[in-house]
Amino acid sequence: RAGILILVQWNRAEWFLPDFHTDIEFAKAFRVNMERIDWKVAALHWTPEFDYPDHVKLLPTSIKALDEEMGNCGDYLLILYLDKDKLVEIGTKGIMNFPQGYYVYIGSAKRNLEQRIRRHRHLRKKMHWHIDYLRQESEFIGVIPIRTKRDFEHLLAAAISDIADWEIKGFGCTDCSCKSHLFGFYENPLHIKAFTKIEENFEINILNSYFDA
Repeated sequence: RAGILILVQWNRAEWFLPDFHTDIEFAKAFRVNMERIDWKVAALHWTPEFDYPDHVKLLPTSIKALDEEMGNCGDYLLILYLDKDKLVEIGTKGIMNFPQGYYVYIGSAKRNLEQRIRRHRHLRKKMHWHIDYLRQESEFIGVIPIRTKRDFEHLLAAAISDIADWEIKGFGCTDCSCKSHLFGFYENPLHIKAFTKIEENFEINILNSYFDA
């Protein structure tokens, strides 16, 4: 029989799930075959000489987490950059001022998350959402998908608001009570520890509930 051994180079790990947020194809393949093959996930810590693991433990996974959370829906953090201050016409909102800097836009897709993300990468498209107009004037830095069947969009907006340097009021939130879904940063947020911690909380730590005894 076929088998697979996955080594986690961090002995503090408590559970394992394939990273379905960013590598959905591997996650799908793992889920489809996990009951057909022999597999184990081991977390380990190496000796100071790095020649032998001095601590090894097997990690559990959760079929329920994969079945409930993994899919083509969820939320995302779109990161853009403006190289100078700009006045941009945002549809019916009219002309709005955007200071130079990095921008994080919080969006959601109840279905077709991958297609929505691809849409934001491209410039040639029909203008529909507020972010489409800003995208025409900015550089694409990256996008962070958070695959989930739960609704984290407004929680994400609140969390990013707490660490942002400024926000564009009323942007991308006409159908909710949030003050904004677009937040500005002087520094690339991918290099800010508080930002990556928010990403970790919504991508990973939120899944701890599937492993609680």
